[in-house]
Formats: sequence, structure tokens, C-alpha cells
Amino acid sequence: MHIDENKKFDKRTIEKNLREGIVSAEEWKKFLRSLPDVSGNADYVIIEEEKGEATEDRPEKSAESVEKEEAPEKK
Repeated sequence: MHIDENKKFDKRTIEKNLREGIVSAEEWKKFLRSLPDVSGNADYVIIEEEKGEATEDRPEKSAESVEKEEAPEKK
């Protein structure tokens, strides 16, 4: 099978290439070590939460759950 050398380590196919022996684990490690450190190119963004906005630790309530909480229980 012909493999384009430019796509041999493509993140979309690397798992398949490792599994099929097209790329060895040592070749993969060597490739990863050769990548430049570009962490200095990162931009940081501060996102301020607006009042009433859902967050990961405080999910937004559905209309149905709000109705259940507000409605008095019938006996």
C-alpha cells in the first residue's frame, strides 16, 4: 500500500497506521519529539459569566424542572 509520506503521521490516520504497522511506535515518538514548541503562540481569553448564565458546575435549568420546583405538591 502506498502511503503519502506527508500524511504518514496525520492525526486522522495515525492510530490506523500504528495498528497496521505502517508506522512503528519508535517512529511516532521520534516524530512527536521533532515537533516545535509553539506554546508561546497561545492567546488567553478571559470569559466573564453573565448573571443567570449556565456554567459547567451550575447547569441551566429546563422550564420543566423550574415548574416542578415552584409548584406546590398536591396530597
